[in-house]
Amino acid sequence: MKVGSKVLLGLALAWATPGAAQTTDEMVCWDEVDIHTAEEQLAACETVLRSDTLSDEDRPYVIAMKGWSNHELGRLDDALTFYTEKIRLQPDIADGYGWRASVYFDQMDYARAIDDFSAAIRLGVDSVDQQFWYHDRAMARHYAGDSAGGLEDMSYAIELNDADSVNWHDRANIYHDIGDHEHALADYTRAINLAPDDPYNWNSRCWTRAVWDRQLVEALDDCNEAIAIDGSDYNFWDSRGLVYLRMERWDDAASDYDASLSLEETASAHYGHGIALQKLGNEQEAEAAFTAALRMDPKIAETYAGYGIEPGS
Repeated sequence: MKVGSKVLLGLALAWATPGAAQTTDEMVCWDEVDIHTAEEQLAACETVLRSDTLSDEDRPYVIAMKGWSNHELGRLDDALTFYTEKIRLQPDIADGYGWRASVYFDQMDYARAIDDFSAAIRLGVDSVDQQFWYHDRAMARHYAGDSAGGLEDMSYAIELNDADSVNWHDRANIYHDIGDHEHALADYTRAINLAPDDPYNWNSRCWTRAVWDRQLVEALDDCNEAIAIDGSDYNFWDSRGLVYLRMERWDDAASDYDASLSLEETASAHYGHGIALQKLGNEQEAEAAFTAALRMDPKIAETYAGYGIEPGS
């Protein structure tokens, strides 16, 4: 199973006076060493906001940190409230729009995410975060149905930083989703060359080859590499299960789907397991697997049919 993309949110905050002595609460709120919980950060930021010494220049960024902490805690509406306040205080500063866009992205409100990423790009022409905003707007445009726009934005992110494997990996994801497997494989290969220790790059190339039903020996090698790097991710076992289905190695497919299910129950693994079990003549177990899969995802049979894999075929 291909692993999806996420926005590359970066929170490059800084206190107004670089190198100025900070109080304990300021250090916890900012948390440069990343050792405090989001709850601890929120409490510290509240104390800082009540301080008589907090400058008007720093206040918007303390409010932004409250947005960050709430986002980390999954409190998306609260995160939006604080990021919107940061934008109200600094309407001409790009970063607030980028951070708020990331929350809209997580809410799957892609239209608002695109608007805010666009504002960040427009206002932050010289910002080091430009590549991230282009990357994130690319994914928002793709998920909103504008894959051509997504490819355009991701290609520009690559121009800004062609050494970042994530940009190549996620442009490959877009190519994969629109069925352009050759371009997807080329970009996954570039991502692998840049980050060979990242198992997700290997898994994604394996998955694309398996879905395309081409280069299955190479697909198996890719999945083996992903699992060798990290055998604890259920996606990798699910991907190799599909490769084994393509190869008609039913016992191996059943074993890999079983391994995937032991790590995380998913509709894909249940359905693939059902196909393998059916091929092995275990009709009763296969039917139970199909039932479990359809309960989790009523469209899973349609998804596998798109791969050319159907029960009884």
